Amino acid sequence: MKNTVRIILWTFVIAITTWSIVYFVGHYGDTGFRDGALGNLFATILGVAVGIPIALEVNRRQQDAQNASALALRTADENIHKRKVLTLIRSELSQNYADIMDRRSPLDPADATKKRAVSAIPLRNELWAAFSDSGEIQHVNNPDVLAAIATAYHQVKATIYLEQEFLSASHFPGMRVSQSSPPQDRILGYLAATDTKLLSDIALAIQSIDAEIGQLTPEPT
Repeated sequence: MKNTVRIILWTFVIAITTWSIVYFVGHYGDTGFRDGALGNLFATILGVAVGIPIALEVNRRQQDAQNASALALRTADENIHKRKVLTLIRSELSQNYADIMDRRSPLDPADATKKRAVSAIPLRNELWAAFSDSGEIQHVNNPDVLAAIATAYHQVKATIYLEQEFLSASHFPGMRVSQSSPPQDRILGYLAATDTKLLSDIALAIQSIDAEIGQLTPEPT
């Protein structure tokens, strides 16, 4: 069907072109006709020579404007998602930082009997896990920021594990062997020693998040 239509159109074009040439040649001897035809031909050539580049340039600018508008919309949408993800992760890390500071509040350098506290409520990493599993973390496309966040949550996960071990050793001691100190005391020592690294990594992640959010286009009010 398409080939048939194409053949018909080309046949029509060839017929019109042939008729025009025959007509022009047949009336070429008429000075008035010749002058008018050549004038029209010159005007047509001039119009094509000038009009086509202008039309192409206008079309190119329109296409560039459309592409720029589409890119701006896509970038704005990505920034909205990125801001939300980073803001929520920052909130979760900030809460973990505050929780660790509360756990460390009993510590006293002048009193060795003061020990770090452990809460039955673990630190939080639910948002990080949810964003990672759902693919939302892809909006955090800055490798340095992503690395800082991942490092902080690695320390959070380690602290969650140690605190769970402490609670298990405290409440479900099971079989014990002769030791100079109970397991939970040693676990508290591990926690107190690793808290500094945890707090430092969380602070660095929050700093990286704040810098990244600061570079985003402000959300419309």
